[in-house]
Amino acid sequence: MRSHANFVAAVSAGLLVIGFGIIAVVQAATSGKAGFGNGWMVAGVSVASVGALAVVAAVVMYVWTTKAQRQEHADRRRHELRTGEKLVAGRSLYSPNGRHRLHMQSDGNVIEWADGWIVLWKTDTEQTGATYFTLLPGGKLAVCRDDGTEVKVLPDTEGKGGTCLHLQDDAQLVLRRDDGSLAWATRRAVGVM
Repeated sequence: MRSHANFVAAVSAGLLVIGFGIIAVVQAATSGKAGFGNGWMVAGVSVASVGALAVVAAVVMYVWTTKAQRQEHADRRRHELRTGEKLVAGRSLYSPNGRHRLHMQSDGNVIEWADGWIVLWKTDTEQTGATYFTLLPGGKLAVCRDDGTEVKVLPDTEGKGGTCLHLQDDAQLVLRRDDGSLAWATRRAVGVM
C-alpha cells in the first residue's frame, strides 16, 4: 500500500469485518446455543479472524512502505512553494493534474519533467553542492547549499515581489504576488488536457 488513504481504507474495512464477526458471535450467544458447534458462532469467529488478519496486513504493509514512497505520495498533493519554504533534495512539486513535476535532484539540479521523462526546464546547477530550491523574501527563486549560500538565483525573479511559485497543469512555473498578479513565469504550455 503506497498511500495513507489506502492504509486507512484497509484498516477501516478490516475493523468493519471484525464488527460483523462480533455481531455473529453475539447472535450465537443470544440464541442460547453459544457452543462452538453453532453455525453463528463458527461464522462469527471466522469472520472476525479474517478482519483481524486484514488489519494486521495493512499495518505491516504500511510500515514496510519506504519513506521515499510516503514522501512521493505527499509530494503529489504539493503544487506550490511559498516564501521561505524549501524543496530539498529528493522532493518534488507536482502540477494538479499530476503530469508535470518539478524535482530537486540529489546532484543539485532542479528539473521540471513532463509525463515523467521529458525535460521541460532546469536550473543547470548539478555538481554545485546545492541541496535545496527555495523562494526567498522579495520573490527571489534560488538554488542553495545547506549553509544558505546561493548557488544560482533565477533571472528576473529578484525584487519582483513574488510570494508563491505554482506548477500549473499547462506545465508553466508561475510566480505570483499576494494580489495574484504575475511576477515571473517560464512562459510555455505543453499538451493541456
